[in-house]
Order: sequence, then structure tokens, then C-alpha cells
Amino acid sequence: MNRLTRDQIITIIGIFVATFTAVIVALIPAFLPTQWKCFLRNRYYDQEYQECKPKLPVFQENNGCKHYYELVEEDISWTEANSRANNKNHRGIPGHLVTIISQEEQEFIENSQNLRQLDKNNNGEEVFVRGKLKSAWIGASDARNEGIWQWVVGPETENGITFWIGKSDGEPINNEYSNWRDNIQPDNGREGEDYGHISLYSQEGFKWNDNDV
Repeated sequence: MNRLTRDQIITIIGIFVATFTAVIVALIPAFLPTQWKCFLRNRYYDQEYQECKPKLPVFQENNGCKHYYELVEEDISWTEANSRANNKNHRGIPGHLVTIISQEEQEFIENSQNLRQLDKNNNGEEVFVRGKLKSAWIGASDARNEGIWQWVVGPETENGITFWIGKSDGEPINNEYSNWRDNIQPDNGREGEDYGHISLYSQEGFKWNDNDV
């Protein structure tokens, strides 16, 4: 009868340990809560949809304040979007529609792959890649006073930030940031266009527009 050498025994033990470890690693997630499965997959758990989603892009201001962004690809009104955003919570931080108060934040949103609707194909041509949405709601409105645009959600409401007055020929207030489509928006084109949204097409420069609810 052939006897195994010491090296053969060590090899067999090594293979057994590696196989056993691989089986355990493969089976453990099946017994974990979904939140932990998300963590192991480097994703976050969305409580509303009860599923794992890619981690949200995060922008950090100079004062250390962090902003997380999620694009919800659903065709809903500003009112519903605002309500849904307010009911969201991420890492203990209450949600709200996006407020864009600086060029740096605007550029961060433009360059976040999780938020962009366009990408380039192998020929370098821009193509639509992320669904049907052409724009997304932002937390700006002049519903309280026509032509006086304010951030009406999030921490900006505590400071009562008014950032624009008038239509497309208007002007910023106290040098507050805005990114309206040049010389066109806001226009209140259909009476009641009291809510802001941002284009998701890069050829439009991710500009803002006003729209009805």
C-alpha cells in the first residue's frame, strides 16, 4: 500500500481547508439579513424598495457637511417627488429634494456616473443609457411668490435662501448660485410653472428649467 508523503498530506489538508472555507463563504450570506448582504456586496440597503442598490455618490462641502444623491427613475410630480424624498433616510440623515447651491456641487452632480443619463459608446458618441427620464426635480420653487425663486426644502429653508428673482431676464439674489438655461429659463411658459428641475442631458449642460407640478 502506498503511503502519502508529508508534502502530499499538507497539500490535501490545504485543498480541504480552502474548499471548506469557500463553501462557508458561499453559504454564510444566505443566512444573513438583507442589510448585511448589501454591506458585503459594497452596496446600501434601500428601505423603501427593500433591496440592495449601488452606493450613493457623496459630495463634501468645505465645512465637512456631506450630501448623498440618488436618482429615482420614476415619472412623478414635484409634489410626490418631494414627499417621497422627505420620507427617505440614508445613514440616519433625512432626505429631501436636491438643493444645488454652488458650482462645485453642480459639477459633482454632472460628473457622477450614478446620476448621469448619457454616456459614450465605443465610437465616442453620446448615447442615452439610464432610462426614460430627461430631467429630475430639484428643491426650488416660486410657488409662494411668483418670480421669487427659493430653495424650499432641506437645510436651506432654515436660512430662507432666495437665489433668483424674475424670469430669464432676472438676476441672482446676493450672488447666490443658479444654473438656469441661458436666456430662456425660467419662463413660466405654461402658467403655473412654479417648480425647478434639472436636465439630465449633458449636451444641454445640465441646465435648470421651471415646470408645472
